[in-house]
Amino acid sequence: MRGQRLKAVLAVGILCMVLCACGRDSNVTKETTVKVGQDGTVTNTIIENFDGSLYSADDLQSMMLSEVSSFNSATGGKSITIDKVEASEGQIEVAMTYANASVYEEFNERTFFYGTMKEFYGSGIKTEGIVLHTKDDESYGMEELLKKEDTCILVLEKSKTEGSIRIETPSKILYVSDNVEFLSGKSARVSADTEEPAYLIVKGEK
Repeated sequence: MRGQRLKAVLAVGILCMVLCACGRDSNVTKETTVKVGQDGTVTNTIIENFDGSLYSADDLQSMMLSEVSSFNSATGGKSITIDKVEASEGQIEVAMTYANASVYEEFNERTFFYGTMKEFYGSGIKTEGIVLHTKDDESYGMEELLKKEDTCILVLEKSKTEGSIRIETPSKILYVSDNVEFLSGKSARVSADTEEPAYLIVKGEK
């Protein structure tokens, strides 16, 4: 329930305490983003609308820190860090870094996988009926793509209320499911109105 409670706070845009002294950078992400680093860490930047006149910043800050601290204690280490919590111009921006995809999955209580095809085989994540396409709209069935052992796969589950999510990967994106659009070589966007997991296959540099 930890992830669900924290997500509920962020989803209604009620957290406004600034935890870092720096101001908003000019190139800051303007949409909710999930970024997988070369080392497997996951940085989740959440952008939500915010009305600071309705809630106590101190109480909400305490709740967020408590949730993360409790999770880290239960997992025996510092698995999650809060990098930034900042409100400005009617929006809240929260950046959190997770040690890896499985930590993100456990905390947020939703499917999130990133790994090699070999690691994916035993994950139990659905593969039947999944179709992916290239940037040129060439379509392939998942069963065929699973044979490409020189690639990695990312699977992200989201709720419809979250809106679109930008995904940034450590290597070039080769194939995406129908609810994902290509943005650039290493970034794509999961559709706002989907409730189905998003699948991305990237060059194998894990």
